[in-house]
Amino acid sequence: ELSRVGFNQRIQWPTLAQTVETSSAYYDNHFANTPHGIGLIAVRTRESIAKLRYTYIGAQYASRLELNEKWVFQLGTEARWFQKDADFEELLFSDQIDLASGTISPTSAEFIQGQYQKSGFDLALGGVLYSGSTWLGVSVFHLLEPDDSFGGSESKIPRFYSVHAGQKFYLKKGRRRNTLSYSFQERSLSFAVNYKTQGPFAQLDLGVQTYLEPFYAGLWYRGIPIQSVGSINKSESVIILT
Repeated sequence: ELSRVGFNQRIQWPTLAQTVETSSAYYDNHFANTPHGIGLIAVRTRESIAKLRYTYIGAQYASRLELNEKWVFQLGTEARWFQKDADFEELLFSDQIDLASGTISPTSAEFIQGQYQKSGFDLALGGVLYSGSTWLGVSVFHLLEPDDSFGGSESKIPRFYSVHAGQKFYLKKGRRRNTLSYSFQERSLSFAVNYKTQGPFAQLDLGVQTYLEPFYAGLWYRGIPIQSVGSINKSESVIILT
């Protein structure tokens, strides 16, 4: 069996009064001589400005199915419990500030309850079909569309869909590596696409990359050229990798 345990800690804007702190811990295990694996993950994020906290604990399962000598299908799923809570008592609204005198009133016309809390369950599912140089995958998050609204009205999280595919072409072999294996340096050209959508939002990534060991370069486009918001085209950016 192969098991791993890890912990991560991230503090964003540590020199400022208001920070975003994220802590995560994980465990995963691959069962020897089987195509199955399991995992556990726990993540907690805290935004100090409103004491907004988001916590989730997820149980994961993955399986690998060899369809034939060339093609493999890999499936993964996650079930999670989440909870988020906030304390808005320390927020400051514009009607509390007297610009003339510079004083701050302790009361506001905004009606905000001090403590809020919401919890629920969610599911995610994904799969990828691949060979040595070709891959096609689909994933869906928020399958249960949980309600995460603090208020009385319902606000469900829309499902998040992602479709990704790519092809890698191996070119003429490079020079031999100066290693014990004495193998050839890689020369390859790769094409990839990733489309994702959630609710009214969508994004398309298209890219081409070349690897002439030890040199690497790529060109990516992000946007949806056939769509626009008003008079603004949804072509967002072109990214050059070197």
